[in-house]
Amino acid sequence: MEKIEREDLIKRWQQVLKGKNIVVAVVGDMPLEELEERFRAVFSKLPSGEFNLRAEDKPIKESVVERVQREGAQATILCAFEGVPLNSPDFFALRVLNSILGDGMTSKLFDELREKRGYAYATYSMFPIRLYSPRVFAYIGTSPDKKESALKDLLWVVQEAEITNEDLELAKKKIIGGYLLDRQTRGRQAFQLGFWEVMGFGYKMDQEYVKHIENVRLEDVLRVRENLKKAHQCVVVEP
Repeated sequence: MEKIEREDLIKRWQQVLKGKNIVVAVVGDMPLEELEERFRAVFSKLPSGEFNLRAEDKPIKESVVERVQREGAQATILCAFEGVPLNSPDFFALRVLNSILGDGMTSKLFDELREKRGYAYATYSMFPIRLYSPRVFAYIGTSPDKKESALKDLLWVVQEAEITNEDLELAKKKIIGGYLLDRQTRGRQAFQLGFWEVMGFGYKMDQEYVKHIENVRLEDVLRVRENLKKAHQCVVVEP
């Protein structure tokens, strides 16, 4: 970071600022003709062409646990598992599985690692929507003397803990409810339209997302979970 100069930023900006890379999403009561006129005035000045992202797919092929020494009173554990690409038919099943494992106080990680074992105040998982190298992450912060058992139990929850139909339905309701609440403002509605378009799903996914989540079955979730059992890469930051 210290080596980055102003000229480096300008050069990078000139590389990515291309006409074909721009997606504009507008939600509101405004005549289309007026919008088009405004867009033309702004975006016609952009350089033509397209900036192509370089694919950086790096699959997790073997299980590794790295340890990093750092001053502090807590041990932090973060584990990564191989996800599925955006065009996979299992993408939405993995979204639901992630919610079951680590989304909020009803999740498996919260119940098993915090409530039953008392390892930590915070533990969760996440499945960021990424163009390349998809990952499911699981996190917990705990006391240094509990780090080994916490790591072992975190892996067990992600890979082996029982998942029921009740877990499935609760996770689906949580995802759908959160998604609909996030679309309460015009700004967020525009963001979702643009986001799905940029990620390659198309803007119509904004209206289709809920249906895709509703259609996920328990057997779908259990099938995609098998992928998380193949290998993992963990980092343990400890005093």
